Amino acid sequence: MRYQQGESYEDWAERVRRYEHGEALKQIAAGMDADAALERMARRISEKMLAPILQAIRESRTPISKEDLEKSKQEYYDNYISKIPKRPDQMGDFVFDKK
Repeated sequence: MRYQQGESYEDWAERVRRYEHGEALKQIAAGMDADAALERMARRISEKMLAPILQAIRESRTPISKEDLEKSKQEYYDNYISKIPKRPDQMGDFVFDKK
């Protein structure tokens, strides 16, 4: 299922979802295990959603300097990763209270 010129990404994603859902239902009706059909549907949707992104990355031939890459990684960490609260099972900065 190809992306149509002028179509919004959201509209295309909805078409993909409906198509793959219908294919999964057909497979289940034909006797395929439901879990296997759903796993196949999820994989195919993921592949289709990533295809335009990966193609754009391949087509962008702008070389990235090591400094820009490190800067981008740090910005990503500062803006996103560092703001994720640690769960109790993550022992990163945990200090035992010594009494």
